[in-house]
Amino acid sequence: MSDRRIFRYEVHSGAHLKRARVALEAFDAEGAPQQLFVGALELRYGIEARLFEYIAAELPSESRQQQLARLSQSAATKLLAHLTRLNPKSKHRTRLSITPQQGGTATVLYYTPVTSSLARIHGRLGELLHHNYFHKNPHWYVAGRPKSAGMPTLLLARDLIAQGIVELQEATAGSLLSNAGFRRRLDRLLADSNE
Repeated sequence: MSDRRIFRYEVHSGAHLKRARVALEAFDAEGAPQQLFVGALELRYGIEARLFEYIAAELPSESRQQQLARLSQSAATKLLAHLTRLNPKSKHRTRLSITPQQGGTATVLYYTPVTSSLARIHGRLGELLHHNYFHKNPHWYVAGRPKSAGMPTLLLARDLIAQGIVELQEATAGSLLSNAGFRRRLDRLLADSNE
């Protein structure tokens, strides 16, 4: 190992998504199972990262780091439930258009949620990332897509990862980290300014 003082590894949702996509492309090109497992792990990290990004945006800045550090959940369905408790609107896609009064080009911003479907994919990928996967699926190595439940072969796992990549791409496409509740925030700002 070199004489490094730090390691460079981006940990935001977009970086994990990119690495998952690269690993899946490598699996498709080389047929190397280890690339599939790397892709599954990076995709899981990406889903969790996006949920943490959204949760962080809902927390007060003065206690944000402490509250995030106390979150013990890693299951995306539980993180999504936590986010929904913080902001019930976080389940819904939002389009915000800002147009200058004098005319001109409008700026359009989107909030794109982590869906319950994507959260379930996170859980299903967990099955793939434990050694018991090979015991539960004795024909995992067969290059086929049998019509059965679960992920009995790597190609079915590959399809799940591909679906997760598409859904995480959608969840990271928006530029807003919170579903805008402008009326509520505006009322709070006006109340604060009147004091």
